[in-house]
Amino acid sequence: MTVSELLRTGTEKLKSVGIDDAEFDARCLAEYVLNFDSFYLRLNGYVKVCEADIETYFDLLNRRINGEPLQYILGEWEFMGLPFKVGRGVLIPRPETEILVEFAIDFLKKKNAPVVFDLCSGSGCIAISVAKFCSDATVYAVEKFDIAFEYLEKNIEKILENDHDACEYISEHNCAVKYKVVMQDERESGLREILNLGHTVGRAIETVSDYKLLHGEALSIGMTAQVKLGEKLGFITSENAQRVIDLYKHAKLPTEIPDYIDKTALVKKLYTDKKVRDGKLRFVFQKEIGDVMQFGENNFAKEIAENEIAEIIKDM
Repeated sequence: MTVSELLRTGTEKLKSVGIDDAEFDARCLAEYVLNFDSFYLRLNGYVKVCEADIETYFDLLNRRINGEPLQYILGEWEFMGLPFKVGRGVLIPRPETEILVEFAIDFLKKKNAPVVFDLCSGSGCIAISVAKFCSDATVYAVEKFDIAFEYLEKNIEKILENDHDACEYISEHNCAVKYKVVMQDERESGLREILNLGHTVGRAIETVSDYKLLHGEALSIGMTAQVKLGEKLGFITSENAQRVIDLYKHAKLPTEIPDYIDKTALVKKLYTDKKVRDGKLRFVFQKEIGDVMQFGENNFAKEIAENEIAEIIKDM
């Protein structure tokens, strides 16, 4: 079977089950299996395809016929000119979303050192694109689902290996997730405190540093402190705690307290946090990767003794 015959057969099979853009999908699968680009395929339709490649091609074609998205089969998709790992558990980067990113970049470039939070980051495509094209922005990605967190890890590493100046992250569900939390708890009676994850230490160290640390850098240290304390309390395994910390390191964010910080002053500054109740420190904790701890009805923050967090800070 030649390349042309392979493409024609693949297109016909996809058309027979009503798949849109059957020719495009058949060509993408052929490019993937044969490791040729579209231009080569067009010029070399007469070339014979080996039996192993034919078998692989039709195996992938059957996955597409059975409804698996093309992007999941290929395992990678381009967004804003950058390659992203995709698969089950993350949304597929879409062309129309690039319009949103371009708008966001134009907006952020008018701001001084903007801080961007991405909730439900998925593949990280929006956030990484924002970080790449808006170099002075501090971008954070927060991913709810463990399987999607893995894609976030892979994509950040991939971008860094290609020497792209990327840290983290914004996805198309950012505003939707935060809006849902805020609307469920407009008066900050409980649930809304989860948006304060990492802020107890983060806000305090930002102030004690006399704002030498950027807001995003301070929160990275605050998130690290939260993870370390959460590990000690049994809310997250040591393996997942290290994954979270490694992700910040990959994004070139600090995870240790700078030497110039007075740690005693930092501990005292924790009491200015808005979650403090009756003079007691209260922390929000993540539950492994993809969830937050709940400590009773509508209670998402746990009272922590000063010496508990002081010990964590001392070792950072």
